[in-house]
Amino acid sequence: AQTFTDGVTGGAIESASASPTPTAAYKPANAAGPAENVPLPVMPELAKQESKEGMEAFVRHWFALINYGYETGDVEAVRATSGASCMHCEGYFGAIEKGYKGDDWILGGTLEVRGVGTEFVQTPDNRYQAIVSVAELPSVYYGPGGVVYGKKSGSEYSFAQIIEASYLNGAWTVELVDNLG
Repeated sequence: AQTFTDGVTGGAIESASASPTPTAAYKPANAAGPAENVPLPVMPELAKQESKEGMEAFVRHWFALINYGYETGDVEAVRATSGASCMHCEGYFGAIEKGYKGDDWILGGTLEVRGVGTEFVQTPDNRYQAIVSVAELPSVYYGPGGVVYGKKSGSEYSFAQIIEASYLNGAWTVELVDNLG
């Protein structure tokens, strides 16, 4: 915005920019290259609350961050919302690091959350548990020039995972993720 002086009163008049800065368009990954301009998921206000609904919203947001990592190779937002004791999280970090080594990338592999539920009762470890119904989409691990390093078929049916999260100082942290069944 620019500020001009009003010729009549001498007061300042603020002018809006002539044209807004264009946002680069999102482009999903394909065999020719990785995804581009992937927007980082923004945590909804509800996901910041220590409540049943807040935890469920946080879990959905956390999975959106997981998917962001699959598309970009950037796991820092997941790392920031996961505890050091989360072994399943460490496996995820390793898989993404391997999938984005050098000029490599991953197509797919994202997780579709089909349902989240919690009784919202604190465990003796001061955590809350949620059960999540998830399906994994197929994935292909690519290298430069479209070389295929590997493929995963994903899951045709959803599977259940348990998430344990703690709430401290106004923020949720995933402490445990495990498959059920």
